[in-house]
Formats: sequence, C-alpha cells, structure tokens
Amino acid sequence: MSMNAHITRKQTVKVLALIFILLTGAAMKLSDKAPQSRIGVVSMSSLMEQLPAYRSAVEDLDTLKQQLEAQLHAKVTAYDQKLKDFEANKENLARLVAEDKKAELEQMQASIQAFHKASNEELADKEDKLMIPVWKSIEAAIAAVAREKGYTHVINSDQPSPLLLYLEEETQIDGQVLVKLGIGVTH
Repeated sequence: MSMNAHITRKQTVKVLALIFILLTGAAMKLSDKAPQSRIGVVSMSSLMEQLPAYRSAVEDLDTLKQQLEAQLHAKVTAYDQKLKDFEANKENLARLVAEDKKAELEQMQASIQAFHKASNEELADKEDKLMIPVWKSIEAAIAAVAREKGYTHVINSDQPSPLLLYLEEETQIDGQVLVKLGIGVTH
C-alpha cells in the first residue's frame, strides 16, 4: 500500500507540474494579446504658462485682486483712524456721543469683515470663470494627443511626489499638446 501511495504522489506531482506549465504558457499567450500600457507625461504648469488664455486670466485675476485689496486697505485705514480718534477723545465725549461712535466703529468692522468675505468669493468665482475654459481646452488637447499616440495614461510631472522614477524622454508630450492647442513650441 505504501508503494501505491508513493506512485500516486509521483503522479500527482507530475500532473501538477504539467498543469503549471500549461497555465504558465496560456498566461504568456494571453499577456501577448493584452493591451500594453503607454504612459505620457506632461507638465501642466509649463503648458499653462505658454497659453495666452492662461496668462490673460492671471492678469485679469491680479487686477481684480489689486482692486479688492486697495478697497479693503482703504476701509481698514479709515477704521483704524476712527478708532484712534475715538480712543484719544473718548474721555471728553458725552456718553451718547461715545456710544454712537462705538456703534459706528462696530459697523465699520462688520463692513470690513463682510467686504473681505465677499472679495474672496468674487475672486474665486472670477477664477472659476476664467480658468475652467483653460483647463477644459488643455484636457481636450491632452486627450487628443493621448489617443493619437496610443497613450493609455498621461501623468502630470509637476506633482511633488513623482509617480514614476524613470521616464523615457519620448513620453513627454507637452510639445504635441501645445501644437494641438495651436501654440508653437518655444523650447
């Protein structure tokens, strides 16, 4: 009986080895037919800096930001001056006049806070309005280049922690995306 058990184990090992070889061969044939990944790499910051629409949007945002900051600064300066005057003269003011000036200062402070909040919201809205079309045009150009060149993935190389440690130079498709956007390459 031990002889039959020994033969059975040998046969089992041979059958398992044959199955392993057949499965490995089948997997190799399947991997030959599986689509290969191709990765393209772009520098979004480089692409954006070369787009006139992006540069124009940044200029418009800077202008708006400067206007809003100037108005906020004027409001804060006026508040600071009124507060300084109030602090210097409050001992000489009648109670009713002091309360009125204090209420006026509180209203100014509330106005400053409301203006600051509204400024941030307006700036964010303007940024969305100007930048979303820029992003959409870049995304469309990247998708078109990726399809034309057979890339299965496109990675932004601007990320602080690189996703890849090695990149072939030919995978950088910034120039092709710029051409698709109608901009000549300036490198």
